[in-house]
Amino acid sequence: MFLSGAAEITVSAEVDVNGIIKVTAEDEESGRAESLTLDTQSPLTAEQVEYMVSDADTHSQEDEELRDSIDTAYKLVIISILLLGTIVINKMNWVQICINFCLQP
Repeated sequence: MFLSGAAEITVSAEVDVNGIIKVTAEDEESGRAESLTLDTQSPLTAEQVEYMVSDADTHSQEDEELRDSIDTAYKLVIISILLLGTIVINKMNWVQICINFCLQP
């Protein structure tokens, strides 16, 4: 069941032996069709992929050290924020204590 005025579209997809996908959509009322071809093959050669994997392995120790440095910096920021919050809260408490002391009869 379709809503009044809603387009009825037929979509089909074909995959060939090379992994290329062709998708076609056709409006039933007008007969207008559009298609799209998707090539799933990588534009990289096997040598390029092998180099990228090798390069990632070569730099994995550096990446781990950088990740550790970033994690440490993040933790320092969190501690700083918590410490600053504690100082502000304590300062507010001291201000309130001073106000209360000054207002005592």
